[in-house]
Amino acid sequence: MSVLSRIQWHDKPVGGIAHYLSGARARFTIWATSGEQSTLPDGESPVMMADRERTVSLRSVADRGRSLEGVEGVVWDKTADGWNSTTRWTVVVRVVGDDERVDVMVEDRMETSDPARRVGIARPRVVDDLLGFPGRPRLGSLPLLSAPQAIPANGVPILINDVLRLPGRLLPAVVCTQPYGDDGGRWLARADVIAERVRGFANVFTLDREASWALRDRVGNLGVWNGCVRVYSSAPLDRESDGWRHKSFPLSRLRPSWTAGIDRVVETAAALSARLPTPPPLAIFSPSRGAEAVALDRTAALEADLAEFVAENDTLREELEERDNEVNRLRGHLVRLREELEKAGESHVYWGAKDDPGTDAPDTVQDIEEAILAAQSYLSEDLCLPEKAEHDLACLVASPRAAAWGNTAWRGLRALAAYARYRRETKFPGGFWEWCAEGFPEGWPATEKKLSMTESETVRQSPKFNSCRLLPVSTDVDPSGRTYMYSHLKIAEGGSNISPRIYFHDDTRGKTGKIHVGFVGPHYLMPNTQS
Repeated sequence: MSVLSRIQWHDKPVGGIAHYLSGARARFTIWATSGEQSTLPDGESPVMMADRERTVSLRSVADRGRSLEGVEGVVWDKTADGWNSTTRWTVVVRVVGDDERVDVMVEDRMETSDPARRVGIARPRVVDDLLGFPGRPRLGSLPLLSAPQAIPANGVPILINDVLRLPGRLLPAVVCTQPYGDDGGRWLARADVIAERVRGFANVFTLDREASWALRDRVGNLGVWNGCVRVYSSAPLDRESDGWRHKSFPLSRLRPSWTAGIDRVVETAAALSARLPTPPPLAIFSPSRGAEAVALDRTAALEADLAEFVAENDTLREELEERDNEVNRLRGHLVRLREELEKAGESHVYWGAKDDPGTDAPDTVQDIEEAILAAQSYLSEDLCLPEKAEHDLACLVASPRAAAWGNTAWRGLRALAAYARYRRETKFPGGFWEWCAEGFPEGWPATEKKLSMTESETVRQSPKFNSCRLLPVSTDVDPSGRTYMYSHLKIAEGGSNISPRIYFHDDTRGKTGKIHVGFVGPHYLMPNTQS
């Protein structure tokens, strides 16, 4: 079961812990029963719902040795989403403390039989009810904001030092900026929507143009400006190499429709919250009988998950060994290049090219969407990648492996462009596989695990499978604007059917002299006999 978000805060319980727990129990019950009831007994209770099967569980706990009292509420929902597809939603609310301090956690979980299902993440409504208690809810030293906080230019140093670079900060900070052009205040409306959805697991700040320039002046490319939104994690924010840890969303991702872009912002902040450890007092909640029964029922599923993780771990270990070998080869190449430049009296060229100047193709990207944007911006002379080639990228961007997949995809796209350029300049007689096998520094691994230049006869002869591979291409290649593409890069192997694939057509000997990418997306959209 995936944890979508984990919302936590602590406060001083106004009126004492007994009063706070009584109110929390009542508010949870009202929310869980859609206002039908305000009290439920300890144990499990079925609740009638029109569109789902719902079970509500309540229990009170106490640790007399530590003078702690607590209450736990759990809602289990089961929905039928279509043919042979079900989704289980779980919201766990835990409140524990004494008369001096109360800790609250609201965890949103989901399990589905449809791995391609898109989920719109937002805080459960019960969070608003619980945050409605009098007090000053905080996580660490930062308060939980209920709305976007505007930061003027002269307040930027405070934002940097007391929020973004605050040691031990747990709450993600979402910074929304004003576009350079007039957008009628839509950027503020977007910030309001984001703040409503992330309430409890992130704080939202807004910077007008002057403030965003002030932030950029102080932190350089680690800042955010011109309508972009950036999610600052608790990772360091000192060097430009820290940038990938703080995900940025350009204005183009928020236009013309807000929905997809805002979903990505919320998913990023929620993923950060889900990794937070729970506070020690919550250990008071040992598994209830109902939870133990659920755990026993899920033993087989957990064993299957374990086997899958072990297999994925083996695959990743092999990839790491291959990468280590590749890094050593590249280091050898750099040493030889430096020696040749020194002989020519041009050693300054080698040392001057160490850092990314920020004016050319980036060394790294944040995710696969950014890899595509970089390819469209910097590789267009050798690579054609139309928007029609992009498929269901949202599930790839939301994955915990988004950064790894993005940078691997970026490497693959650069390899395709480098091959096209090399073919044009040298008339290399082989194809992409042969070029990669030569061991050029910009190449891609010429192995069956990472590269396939065709599909099986079964796939090509099956109308169901083959039709998926009829992909968009320039009309200079085919007047119909489509052609069958079987060659593809395997961005990741094993572990999930959402592992990315990049399908391409080699026209380096044709009219365009380019590589044409017709598909970038998850593996499940390219089914085969093993799907």
